Amino acid sequence: MALLQEAGVACISDEIPDVDAVVLDADEASPYLRPAVVDHLQNEGARVYRFDSTAVDRGLPVLWYRVAEARIDLDRAGGGMVDRRASVSLHAALYGPDGNVLADSFCSADRNDRIPASGVSALTDSRFPETNVTIESRNLLRRLVEPAVIVGAAVIGTYLFFNLRSKRTEGG
Repeated sequence: MALLQEAGVACISDEIPDVDAVVLDADEASPYLRPAVVDHLQNEGARVYRFDSTAVDRGLPVLWYRVAEARIDLDRAGGGMVDRRASVSLHAALYGPDGNVLADSFCSADRNDRIPASGVSALTDSRFPETNVTIESRNLLRRLVEPAVIVGAAVIGTYLFFNLRSKRTEGG
């Protein structure tokens, strides 16, 4: 979850100019991102207000964002480790108090790290399907034996097809 938050905050902060105060219209479908965005804005010195009619009436700009895609990919790195990549793509906009568009962008950000394979299951959160990922099985059987069996079956099938066909035409 922390990597998704970091990627989302990086995306928003790269695309939206600094503000002193803002009304936050956060994506309800990705509630894990909102606390990280609030924390980032407050660390930058901005006052953050929740999105409702009284806050909008204060004459403050509105920071709006919606997550288009959030995903985590895992790849075996060897030595019992896994490379983890968190990717977030979102649409973010900053609207002035009068509704004019101050900034509008679609952005993507990634964050990577390496974790022990044994700890992957402990990092899932059932509330958020983005975090429910599994490591692709890349063992010897899948990498070598399965393709060899498929190629062997194709070769034998082709041989039998032409061998039996030629015997039928010869024997009449």
